[in-house]
Amino acid sequence: MTEHDIGREFRELRDTPPGDRASWLRRAFPEGAPAQWWTGMLEIVETRCSPARPAPAAERLATLEFAAQLLDLARRSGGLSNCQAGNWMMRLSVLALRHVPPLDGLPDEFTPDGAVRFTLDHLPLSRETALDAARRAHEGRLHEPGEPIRPGQRPTGETALLNEMRWVLPSLEWLVDRLGDDALRRAAREWLDLLPRL
Repeated sequence: MTEHDIGREFRELRDTPPGDRASWLRRAFPEGAPAQWWTGMLEIVETRCSPARPAPAAERLATLEFAAQLLDLARRSGGLSNCQAGNWMMRLSVLALRHVPPLDGLPDEFTPDGAVRFTLDHLPLSRETALDAARRAHEGRLHEPGEPIRPGQRPTGETALLNEMRWVLPSLEWLVDRLGDDALRRAAREWLDLLPRL
């Protein structure tokens, strides 16, 4: 897929009425759009919403509204995991915070509280389960003894979920000091404090 293709597909999907976007995706990707395609689409959002790029606030907000729908479609279709979607929400929230004057009317997904709340609400493992999985990983017990490990084999099950959490949780640091909800800030800090043990 070329950069031109992804730009054309971005415009086509954006210009498709919201209720028809899932159908557009099924036609374009009968077997499901890969994670790399979703990443390419969201990188276009990032570029279009960059404070370094001149654009009216209304255009930026419309692009972020589209991005919120993209993330919902990506999650529902299995193109991105909840952790990947949460990371994009936090990433775009940080980008939105860089605008002067601030962007009014942001989709909730791209406010600091909305992005962090989504991420914490959709973590695949509880603290206790994540700590137990991490302890077993450090002891080398996540691999079933006697089972072959093939080159390029990726972790599955609890190991894969723990790896996703290890990947997304550091992003909380970007927004934790910008959270308005005290309980949410405490919860984010608790996860950040737990990271060294994962």
